[in-house]
Amino acid sequence: MHLSNNVSLFQIVGSKLDLALILDNFLDNSEKWGAKNIWVNTKLENNNFILNIYDDGDGLSSKFRENPNDIFKFRQTAKTNGTGFGLYLVSESLLHMNAEIVIDKPQVGNGMNFKITFK
Repeated sequence: MHLSNNVSLFQIVGSKLDLALILDNFLDNSEKWGAKNIWVNTKLENNNFILNIYDDGDGLSSKFRENPNDIFKFRQTAKTNGTGFGLYLVSESLLHMNAEIVIDKPQVGNGMNFKITFK
């Protein structure tokens, strides 16, 4: 995992459990989709804390190409053995933390890039 932090101080209100669930889900999904590298980048933008988590895995399933943010809907999965709960729970947890998540353009090849904005 590669870390890049450009923020010295920003307060996020939320539980440690929610934060652990979020990070665990991203790491698990990156591994499932063949990522060799995962990058975590932070910055301040318009008084918001931006957390980008991206990887060099297989990228977004063709099932979600037209509406990429549908992967956050309840019981949506691209894996045959997936439950569709992981990214839904991530999205719900972030709502409780006054944050939003979107799929951003890949930073590396076809990988995934999740952009989380904490307000």
